[in-house]
Amino acid sequence: MKKKFVILSVLLIVVLTLGACANTDENNQSRQDQNQNKMETKASSIFQQADVKNMKVTTNKAEVKSGPSEKFKTIATLNKNETAKVLAQIKDWYVIQLENNRIGSVNSNQTKPIVEEGQPRPPQPQPTPQPEQTKTPEPKNPQENQSAEEIEPVNDLSSMERQMVDLINEARKNNDVTPLKTDNELTRVARMKSQDMVKNDYFSHYSPTYGSPFDMLNKFGVEYIQAGENIAGNSSVEAAHRGLMNSTGHRRNILNPQYTHVGVGAKSSDKYGYIFTQLFISKPK
Repeated sequence: MKKKFVILSVLLIVVLTLGACANTDENNQSRQDQNQNKMETKASSIFQQADVKNMKVTTNKAEVKSGPSEKFKTIATLNKNETAKVLAQIKDWYVIQLENNRIGSVNSNQTKPIVEEGQPRPPQPQPTPQPEQTKTPEPKNPQENQSAEEIEPVNDLSSMERQMVDLINEARKNNDVTPLKTDNELTRVARMKSQDMVKNDYFSHYSPTYGSPFDMLNKFGVEYIQAGENIAGNSSVEAAHRGLMNSTGHRRNILNPQYTHVGVGAKSSDKYGYIFTQLFISKPK
């Protein structure tokens, strides 16, 4: 009996020792994970439908009425693929301007909204003056000292921006959605937004410099029918994309079949590692 008691005591000591070692290993791993994730991780999304400015006929013929109803008389007929300028929308009717400057209405179900490009861009906006600060920290990267307006026109994407676009399009292909085309001006605006968030130390769709992303698109002359913005703060492109795809709002923007173009801007951030701005627009022709 005494021998059995000794054996049981030894076994109990061994089990307790192994358990303590396991807890120590788990605590060490937990501390390592915490050290690897010291930087914050954030994400946010937003979407907006723009006013329709131009439309194209999608049926063989579309009758143009004198008012927004079938009860009004027909004043003209538009053939398939003909376009017209939209002045207003009243329920299911577009109020349009014909080539002879006559005003009429066409059923929106016989048309689709389009973007007419090549029109003169508005003058480049000046940033809203910011309150003076007693001391401005010296940026680590000389490029961070560059104001958003000084970002040059985009000729190509950075490696991180290209990687993020590739991940977006891969996700769209896997969900049977048409891949997006990159847009240089949209990329430039996305870079401005990311840089503005880094420079002014905020994380929001609403910039103290430019307003909402839709204000930015309008100020810089980017035409669209629908637009959306995803913003993310993360240590890598892969981690940012994974987080966005696991969020309903961001995923909806990434996989929206109405979008046709994307612009991505990536900037380094002491707080997050990197700030990413994804701008999506639809500009059907």
